[in-house]
Amino acid sequence: MWSNLFIDWDNMPKNWTTTKLITIGGLAALDFIIHTIASVITVATGIIMASGAITAIVGPLLLAVCLLLIDRFGAGFIFLTIVGILDLPLAIAGPPGFLPKILIFMSMGLIADSLYAVFKKHSKLIMVSIIGGINDIYLTSAVIAVGLLLNISAVEKVATLVPLPIYIIALFTVGALSGYFGRLIYQKIKNTSVVRRIQGV
Repeated sequence: MWSNLFIDWDNMPKNWTTTKLITIGGLAALDFIIHTIASVITVATGIIMASGAITAIVGPLLLAVCLLLIDRFGAGFIFLTIVGILDLPLAIAGPPGFLPKILIFMSMGLIADSLYAVFKKHSKLIMVSIIGGINDIYLTSAVIAVGLLLNISAVEKVATLVPLPIYIIALFTVGALSGYFGRLIYQKIKNTSVVRRIQGV
């Protein structure tokens, strides 16, 4: 009873389907392709924050589409877990081979799912914007914190580039706008036959 004050469990779809899982995998693959391009740009130019900037825009957008499209608790966790694994060899969310990035993405997936469940019965626009903003702040902060703890030089350089208040405001703004545009994309496609098939409508 008490949980229904915050989470609309009754209106959450109960069943997973192969189509939903394939869709999440497809979105993660798209994210990986974009991240690969971003990683190549970083390596080629030597601009440390190039990949981070692209990730901060694309990540919340695809996460918002995933959450709205699948509409199932666990979608964010599965999506970001796959993203974290695929990104392991890339210069994304830390240097290539940075194992903690997988756990960081997984934990962000749980946060996204929890926020989605809490705000689902309220404004979806506010929901995806908040999730997008928190996504960018959390992922970047977690990578920097773990990187500093492990004395990774590339991460230490990023940590000194931008003053903390500006960094937080900028990340939340970019993430929130990306989440907003993710919802716009979903609004454009939600009545198509492909989306209705994915959602089992």
